[in-house]
Parts: sequence; structure tokens; C-alpha cells
Amino acid sequence: MPRRFKAIDLVLLAITPVSLASLAVAHFTVAPAMLKVFTEYGSVLPTATQIALSLKSLLAVELVGFALVFGAAVSLWRAKRSLGVVLAALSLAVSCAASIFFLYGLYLPAATSVVVPESENQLPER
Repeated sequence: MPRRFKAIDLVLLAITPVSLASLAVAHFTVAPAMLKVFTEYGSVLPTATQIALSLKSLLAVELVGFALVFGAAVSLWRAKRSLGVVLAALSLAVSCAASIFFLYGLYLPAATSVVVPESENQLPER
């Protein structure tokens, strides 16, 4: 007979989908605005930024994260607590790493480019 979920099980299972959903929302709302700003300068985006903002990488992270959460839920439902907790922790680690890499890739062009104001771009008069 399957056992009931504990409150901590539900918390473990709820954090990852919320995190993955927020990553997808940020990918489709924040990223296009940031890309527009960076492409106005005509520079090439770093490789990490291109990977972080690609739809294929987002889909891969979402599939892996949700598969791990589903595996954790099934394991916890079948009263295999240790496997369920391990899978839930892995799904949380995947979603956290993907979120950190997304933010790193999104702000990398701003950190690596130097924008000089027009007033400082002129030669000093003697």
C-alpha cells in the first residue's frame, strides 16, 4: 500500500517545478529585452550567453528537471523514501545550476564589454 506524502516531501517536490517555470518565464521575457540591448551595439555574444539563451538548452534543462521530479514523486509514492529524496535533491540541483548559468550567461556581455560615454571618447584639448 502506498504511503502518504509528508510535508517535507511536498516541499521538495514543489520547489523544482516552480524554479523551472520561473526560468522559462525569464527566458521568454527578460532575455529578449537584454538581447535587444546587446545587439544594438553590434557585438558578438559570448558562447556562454548563446548557450544559456538557446531554446534547445532550455528544453533540455526543463526535461531533465521535470523527469527527476516525476521520478522522485513516484519513488516517494511507492514508499522508497531514500531514492525519492535523492531524486528530488538532484532535480533541485539541476534547476539551481541552470538558473545560475542562465543569469551568468545573460549578464556576461555586460560584464565583458566596456562602454565609454561620448564625452570621454574625445581626445583632450591641449
